[in-house]
Amino acid sequence: GKHHRVYYGTTNGKLFRLDSAEGGSTSPREITASSMRSGAYVNSITIDPRDRNHLVTCLSNYGVVSIFESFDAGDTWLAIAGNLEENLSGSGNGPAVNWVAVRPYDDTTTVLIAATSTGLYFTPKTNGMSTVWTPTATEELGNVPCDMVVTRMSMDPKADKAIAVATHGRGTWWGEITSLPDRPSRVELTSPPDTRRGILPDTILTWKPAPGAVSYSVFVSDEADSTLNTVYQGIREPQFRLQNLRQGYRRYTWSVEPYGAGGAGPVSAQWSFITAVRPPALLLPAAGATDISPVILTWERVPGALRYDVEVSTNASFRPVIASATALADTTFAVRGLESSKRYFWRVRSIDDDATGVFSERQSFLTGTITSVAEADADQGFIAPNPASNRLTILPPSDVGGVYEIEIMSTDGKRAGFYRSAGGTQTLDVSHLARGVYSVRLSAGTTTLTQSVILR
Repeated sequence: GKHHRVYYGTTNGKLFRLDSAEGGSTSPREITASSMRSGAYVNSITIDPRDRNHLVTCLSNYGVVSIFESFDAGDTWLAIAGNLEENLSGSGNGPAVNWVAVRPYDDTTTVLIAATSTGLYFTPKTNGMSTVWTPTATEELGNVPCDMVVTRMSMDPKADKAIAVATHGRGTWWGEITSLPDRPSRVELTSPPDTRRGILPDTILTWKPAPGAVSYSVFVSDEADSTLNTVYQGIREPQFRLQNLRQGYRRYTWSVEPYGAGGAGPVSAQWSFITAVRPPALLLPAAGATDISPVILTWERVPGALRYDVEVSTNASFRPVIASATALADTTFAVRGLESSKRYFWRVRSIDDDATGVFSERQSFLTGTITSVAEADADQGFIAPNPASNRLTILPPSDVGGVYEIEIMSTDGKRAGFYRSAGGTQTLDVSHLARGVYSVRLSAGTTTLTQSVILR
């Protein structure tokens, strides 16, 4: 048999659905969307005569998102107020929406008509907050406040297209919507150019304005993680700022769909870009380390990076920078001239042929007693930290410019590890070694560096 369903709203913004209402014993289910403003006034709930699960409701307060649509009997809702709101949040000078009617226009199109405080509007196609509402009956009604709009509840769009509207001060009118606006033209993307590399976390996408477009939807996809694919709706200008793009040669694709009074236009071509080289992980000194002397900063070698910039400061905002190095080919930097027993912050960014990347997250360390002797010792090579746990960083003496070998020996004379480095700073993973004391020997021709290291 038939199942009767009742919807009702309250003066404080709540929506309810009563299923099998003919039975008289069911309890209502709240179907209020979390995006609906609490305390707003639910002024109308309208059911599509061709689809009993298609609902449209409006909140008549000023300063709130006014119109919502559901295609699953209220289980989920989507805001569709679009250009009736000055801002996507509903704030600003948008009109109050007093009523929304649903009217089949032809076999494939359903028109929504909104009675507002500034006149009558309609849309033949909704698209979230990119929906475009077009004024209608402007010669007859102008922008007179409209309190209510209704249509005949007929499933046959050819039977009767009459629309009746009650105004505030100009009586009741009826009429028809006899034609629909054209759709906007296709968007032409402009920047960043297709396949551009070296894109930083914040970038601006731009395109040429499409004739007939009132707003745009931007589709952005991260090819490495489809869960991050996003649609940005209701964009009023031919540009959009993307933020927090993941760095490290991530490939993104993007396209733009124009939206006008006649609905959605054709989607633009799909362009792509690749983000810049990522910043390195900072290795030594470890975050929050204390009693550091001499100060040898060490970071990982990033795939694709050719050079690195380093900054050191006495505060987390890096104002001022008190020590720095640019375009370093190596992954280590000996900092001189720091004060004893003082906290410093440091960060590093990677550089490749496409762009200079963003700085890493900052880390801090506390210096120990710094002397000219300690800083001079750094030129003779350095093995740190000591004691160590999972990693050892080897800084070769300054006169070692190429290949060198590293041998780790246990106290019983057995070889625990052997490594060959192509040059520069070498970071070793020693997490697999038993805890204890080891002798670490660096050799390059006639140059050697031997140091006892404690693993704990």
